Amino acid sequence: MNFCDINPFIRFAEYVFHPRLPENPVFVKDCRILYVISGEAELFIENQHYELIPNSLFYCSAGHTYIMQSSGVKILALNFDLTQRDNVHTEFYPRISLSDKEHIPSINLETVDDSEFINSHLFIANANDCLNPLKKILNEFSMQKIYYRENSSALLKNLLVELHRYSISGTPNSATTVSQIMDYIKNHYDKPLNNEMLSAMSGYHEYHLNRLFMKHAGTSVHKYILNIRINEAKKLLLTTEQSLAFIAEKVGFNSNTHFSSYFKQVIGISPLEFRKQFKNKL
Repeated sequence: MNFCDINPFIRFAEYVFHPRLPENPVFVKDCRILYVISGEAELFIENQHYELIPNSLFYCSAGHTYIMQSSGVKILALNFDLTQRDNVHTEFYPRISLSDKEHIPSINLETVDDSEFINSHLFIANANDCLNPLKKILNEFSMQKIYYRENSSALLKNLLVELHRYSISGTPNSATTVSQIMDYIKNHYDKPLNNEMLSAMSGYHEYHLNRLFMKHAGTSVHKYILNIRINEAKKLLLTTEQSLAFIAEKVGFNSNTHFSSYFKQVIGISPLEFRKQFKNKL
């Protein structure tokens, strides 16, 4: 079928809180949209790794398998079919392990010929614009006024149109996306970070994300990460007596040598010289 033939049938629309998500593969029997309200989670699908953070959105079509790990996350969740064909099966399918999937009634796996993302998955790091439409769908589905299924279906199709536009052109609000990635780096500079992971979070290709960083931040993603780490290292050099090895690890460098070399390249003097010159001037 084509995108114009989509007529979503919503099985489930609700806020869901998972206090803990185990590292078990989940088989998806119907399409789903997960919008993170609070908390963080890691999601693995088709050799891709995504960091689900507040205001991020994940879409997955039926027939796929993913793993999601978290110590606690609140999600606005939608489960739906792309057509009304199976609307006699109104139950929603919960998290289904691979071992249990054969015991769940099968549904038709619809494919869309003119929309690549509909048949696969999509991640948007900053999906603020999707929150209000999702809330309207949830409210319509919860109130269950006359023709609530028809209205919520129409609202969902409008949202899918916006997701399709995003998938082929990227979000027009690139400055906001870069800002969110920058905030993520500031809060996780001490953890392993790389362009591949951050580009997956942003929904952009690595090359394009770097171009956006150059435009909005004036530097590359890699240099932005290093500069954040250097600034944090400067604080520790001036406010603690910790060793260079400790500080290098604390701010995310994988070796003392790399830390000292880059520090001198950026600041002009070594970390120890910096501490000697400025520590007593605080």
